[in-house]
Amino acid sequence: MTWGEASATFTVKVTVAEEIKEVASYEKPQDKEVAYGEEHGLPTQIELTLKDGTKVSAAVAYTGTYDKETAGDYTLTGTITLPANVTWGDVSATFTVKVTVAEEIKEVASYEKPQDKEVAYGEEHGLPTQIELTLKDGTKVSAAVAYTGTYDKETAGDYTLTGTITLPANVTWGDASATFTVKVTVAEKAEEAVEEKGCNAEIASVGFSVMAGAALIAAAGMVAVKRKKS
Repeated sequence: MTWGEASATFTVKVTVAEEIKEVASYEKPQDKEVAYGEEHGLPTQIELTLKDGTKVSAAVAYTGTYDKETAGDYTLTGTITLPANVTWGDVSATFTVKVTVAEEIKEVASYEKPQDKEVAYGEEHGLPTQIELTLKDGTKVSAAVAYTGTYDKETAGDYTLTGTITLPANVTWGDASATFTVKVTVAEKAEEAVEEKGCNAEIASVGFSVMAGAALIAAAGMVAVKRKKS
């Protein structure tokens, strides 16, 4: 047998596939809190550690309900898409992560400070310990107030106190002031006022007596003169 025109040899291509590597582990994103109105901002790429020690990046997509304009907790499921020539082995392709949307932070628009006032001698100033704040969205909230400054209920006079407002959670001042001043006047002691009135009355009585006495003396003088002329 002879080859004739046929060839005794041929070539064939053998392709050795890339090594299929298994995922050993990955670190899922941490639970997080975001400000009201913000997107969750979870990573769209995650790093995988393979069993041979090498690292590769993989895409992540998230599913589940998330509303950036409603405060609360949201549990999202992340699903990892593997790159070529990588397999999961015993590792899971999915994970869950909790994203908490914080309460909306609202700004104070205005508030009405307490009016200046007068109190009786011996009374506490009685200024309010709560004040109503109007927020920029039109809602109203109550806030605590503490007062500093000298005040002596047993010393008549004017006292200027500073009120400092403590905001409730999720409210900020914006352009409004956290402090205000208010004047409290302690009136004179009641018995002192009575004594003063009594003193004035006594002075008036003495003055009247003096005037009456002077009139009697004058009248007596006129009678004496008439008798002398007679």
